[in-house]
Amino acid sequence: CRTGRSDLCFSGLYTERGVYGADGFMAEYILEDETNIVVVPMGLHDVAVLVEPLSLIVKAIAHSRTVRRGLPARCGHDAHRWDRANWAHCKRVLVTGTGALGLLSTLMLREAGAEVVVYGESDATSLQAQIVRLAGAEYLSAEDVPWEILSDWTGLVDLVLEVSGNPAVPRYLVPLILPNALLVFLGHPPSSPI
Repeated sequence: CRTGRSDLCFSGLYTERGVYGADGFMAEYILEDETNIVVVPMGLHDVAVLVEPLSLIVKAIAHSRTVRRGLPARCGHDAHRWDRANWAHCKRVLVTGTGALGLLSTLMLREAGAEVVVYGESDATSLQAQIVRLAGAEYLSAEDVPWEILSDWTGLVDLVLEVSGNPAVPRYLVPLILPNALLVFLGHPPSSPI
């Protein structure tokens, strides 16, 4: 809390608009401390809406790398340890879900050099599946590969980013991870009816 990292603060001694202790933004009526404002360059106004979901992915991967720092890479190359610039090389990652979080995760991980498998509800010819393939990742559809046999298709993975929000998913993901691998949940399960 004292370092300004309210996203990691457990004491409750902070406020964050729309998250904790402060209402959300109505920019035309609210003044904000400039340290909390990110200026979007004019050339990016069409895609700036993706900054917030992307920030979740960046933070999840950064925390994953921090947790794994110092551990050797599975491939044995020191340059591929989690705390190195080429950390993603020789890493196999499973992303579950093809919404904004899933597609942004895929793009970011592929750019970093990871081998990525995306598992989604969309069929194998969907726009999401095409985007995944264009990024150089593999796409598996739940229509073709049921959860129960997913491990037969993916093999064991170094990292799982669960962004689908499906509350039944965890029991199928644990058997897919290698020793010392990480399972990160970013998807929010849908609310159940009252």
